[in-house]
Amino acid sequence: MLEREYQPINRKLEWPENYYMETDAARRRACLEEGMKDPAQAEEGSRVNLLRLLLWEKRYTDGQGKIDGTDHFLKVWVDLPFMVKEKKSFFGRKKTQENKRVIREVFQLPALMENTDCQYVWYKEFIHFCCSYIELSRRDKSYSTTLFGVSSLSEESLLKKIASDLCTKTIAYPAALGMEEEMDLLAQAAKTAFNLYYPGRMEVYEEAAKRAYDSGI
Repeated sequence: MLEREYQPINRKLEWPENYYMETDAARRRACLEEGMKDPAQAEEGSRVNLLRLLLWEKRYTDGQGKIDGTDHFLKVWVDLPFMVKEKKSFFGRKKTQENKRVIREVFQLPALMENTDCQYVWYKEFIHFCCSYIELSRRDKSYSTTLFGVSSLSEESLLKKIASDLCTKTIAYPAALGMEEEMDLLAQAAKTAFNLYYPGRMEVYEEAAKRAYDSGI
């Protein structure tokens, strides 16, 4: 369960809030199925829920529709710096085109362009992913410690590191791949997620965003 905004939840979450606060893939699927079959709880109708299902499948399942224990959004996220480096390889142009195809497929960017009236479905899923990533980073000892794990980062240093990471992954790397427009919604979602965890600290995020824009990676 996401802990964003550090507010304990002392009530039963209803559809679709339960879907966007849950982190476990199987439990998210259960929430989605419940929301899809209950007309009284369906927020916007079958088309929107089918788009939610599409993103769930691309995020959590293998090519055969089975949960494989991988968050494929996170896999692409982790692979982004390597994708950018591969541009400079001998087969850089061909490899970059393949990497861009993978990004578009996992995030379903063509479907996003075809469903412009439902962009909020992607936006909410991207916010969920970025919030999940922030929590993962905060809890990961290897991420939240100094070099060689000698000591823990201060809260301020960790905040700046997360902001820098989010901006590099959603601004600098997409720009390097020529995908800044296609991935702009992910960049917006990352900013929103940061604000959910660190309200009142957006100046840190804006500074990190400026560095990402100017990085020329």
